[in-house]
Amino acid sequence: MVGAIAIALPMLLGHGITVAQVDAGDIFFESPELFTLVQTATSQFYDRDYDNAERNFQAALVELQARYADSELRAQVLHDLARIYLLQSCYTEAQSLLAGLAQGPWVNASILNNLALANFYTGQYAAAESMLSRVIAEWEAIRAGDDLTDRDRVTLFEQQAHSYRLMQRVLVAQGKPEAALVMAEQGRGRALVEYLVRAEGGDRAVAPPTLAEMRAIARRQNTTLVIYSVLGDGRRILGNEAEVETDLYIWVIAPEGTLTFRQTPLLPLWQQWGTASGTRSGAATTTDLSPLETLVQTTHSALGLDARGVGVVPATRWVTDDLPPSNPLPMRSLYDMLVAPIADVLPTDPDQVVTLIPQGPLFLVPFAALQDSAGQGFIDRHTIALSPSVQVLALTGDRDSPPADATGLVVGNPLEMPSVSPFPNQESVQLPPLPGAEQEAIAIAALLNTQPLTRQQATKVAVLRELPRSQIIHLATHGLLNLDSRLNEFGLPTDPNAPTAADARVYANPGAVIVGNNVTVGGTDAGVALARERVVRITPPGVLALAPTPGDEGWLTAAEIARLHLPADLVVLSACDTGRGRITGDGVVGLPRAFLAAGANTVVVSLWQVPDQPTAALMVSFYEHLAQTGDKARSLRAAMLDTKAEFSDPRNWSAFVLVGDPR
Repeated sequence: MVGAIAIALPMLLGHGITVAQVDAGDIFFESPELFTLVQTATSQFYDRDYDNAERNFQAALVELQARYADSELRAQVLHDLARIYLLQSCYTEAQSLLAGLAQGPWVNASILNNLALANFYTGQYAAAESMLSRVIAEWEAIRAGDDLTDRDRVTLFEQQAHSYRLMQRVLVAQGKPEAALVMAEQGRGRALVEYLVRAEGGDRAVAPPTLAEMRAIARRQNTTLVIYSVLGDGRRILGNEAEVETDLYIWVIAPEGTLTFRQTPLLPLWQQWGTASGTRSGAATTTDLSPLETLVQTTHSALGLDARGVGVVPATRWVTDDLPPSNPLPMRSLYDMLVAPIADVLPTDPDQVVTLIPQGPLFLVPFAALQDSAGQGFIDRHTIALSPSVQVLALTGDRDSPPADATGLVVGNPLEMPSVSPFPNQESVQLPPLPGAEQEAIAIAALLNTQPLTRQQATKVAVLRELPRSQIIHLATHGLLNLDSRLNEFGLPTDPNAPTAADARVYANPGAVIVGNNVTVGGTDAGVALARERVVRITPPGVLALAPTPGDEGWLTAAEIARLHLPADLVVLSACDTGRGRITGDGVVGLPRAFLAAGANTVVVSLWQVPDQPTAALMVSFYEHLAQTGDKARSLRAAMLDTKAEFSDPRNWSAFVLVGDPR
């Protein structure tokens, strides 16, 4: 068995790791010295001892050229040499090797992607575009496999998203921001789009929207689209590089079709804000957050929130408001980054909906609370909605109206709620009651002319019975962000000393690798060891607490919700952390995605542990405005402003976001 294992593309791995040896065993049987040489060089390469790795790879090539010139092993050694040059920013040398491999019989998507990277950094943008077109076509062919589940497609896209982001940089470098926008849309939310289309009986291989179609969506929805794309330096060579954001692209499409493109370099901002630790790929550890992830986390901390993001922790609605005032500085920093560059092209009418299409950590940004230098909030000027992609916005907005006999479902303060361990290895405690949630449910049910399910009535059995026939669903209870305690919501290990796959001499080239559950690498669970490579299936987090019954604990999970068929026009999750989950290249995997997948047009969710009394006030106000206007996004803004007037601190009113159709 080869000590330095190379997992090659394209290979789907199930419940055990299938090993692709460096080459056919016959070569190493005939030449054990060559085996040792390649093994040593590979280990040195992944240990970042590039000088010695290059020397030994070159020595191996001498024998390979003489005896095995047409072997896959020679192609792999040449590719590894090219990757060394890329990591050392020797792009011309890498390009020379990769161009030859791209014409040979052993070409694969990894080689083509690395050639595109070399072409990009040598200014050969058209060639880079051509290579990336081939790569993306191969990625999409792999994801089109009939034997793949939705989780498989999310996992694959998580590994492949870097190619779509590099293509955006290539297109913008050629002065093609419109084409880059189309690629940005093609590179987000694809698994969810395919799931939604398939659920409606359509062709899963639905094409991403063209620019003309995106303009038509903005016009049909009467919304200003703001599409964000966060880009790094494009280097995914080892497959486990730390993310470092270098540029922000923002496109704005007005309802009348006007397109504006703005580009902001982020490295100067990281230096200004002091969040640039580990800013070079390979310099950061496997547990370091990126600069943007750090800034978003700092914003949550500035709101006085528990910045855990990890572990199995009950997200209880607070019943007190004795926290210190929020610190506005991080909200202003994010405003300067995300809003100020496009403020001049946003609508001046505050009732005109602005639909934000975030990416990565931006899904956790409390946009409503962002403030300009004068202290005026984004919500003061604009009505806000979010969507995982432009195409998801169109799909949710174009669904049929709920059946005429659809009713309203209102749930509040289920009792006795389930027990949960606050932290791993701690004794379970019963979730406390939520009196504010119960009063909230009673008031909202009256507005909707229905009877609420509260206390012992709010069982999981009763809720599941009502969900498939409810047009409006309001669940006021405890939310649980049940992330794997070993990983944070960005998918990185929480233990800075957690062993990696590379420590066990196991290497993965992300792109077409799926590692199933119950797999270990060097004695460590693959979900931790291969966290940076993103090749392990993601378990959807997100749980809502309902009243238990005999034989049922009362937990309603995101996975269960996604399997339902709901006619709901509106779902409101008046609980904690319901808008959070596992952040992937396909978007946030969690409760909002589950409800959208199940058929809901619009989901209102929270970004943190919301306080009980202000949340109840906000929700009642939301439904009062909704009864008057029938407009969901504008009603949420009005409710936020009402609540802000009574409970001024942003933590009390800015946690909720509207995802999906804003109308």
